[in-house]
Amino acid sequence: MVEYGQHGPASEPAEPGTVTHLFALARQGDAAAFSPLWQHYFPRLVGLARKRLAGRPFGGSDAEDAAQAALVSFWRQLQ
Repeated sequence: MVEYGQHGPASEPAEPGTVTHLFALARQGDAAAFSPLWQHYFPRLVGLARKRLAGRPFGGSDAEDAAQAALVSFWRQLQ
C-alpha cells in the first residue's frame, strides 16, 4: 500500500542538498532553504519569461518581474 502525504506518495527522505530536500525544508518553513532554490530557478524562469514576452516593449525587465512574481507566489503557497 502506498502512503500519501500532503504532496503525493510518501517516500524516503531526500539526500541533503538536493532540490527535493530543499523543497521539503522550505515546506517546513525554513526560509534559508528557499535561497538556493531561488538561485537555481530564477535564471531559468527569466529565460522562459523572455521567450514568452519576446517582441514586447520592456520585455527584459518584465521577464525579471514575472520570474520574481512566480517565485514569490510559489513561496507563499509553501507557507
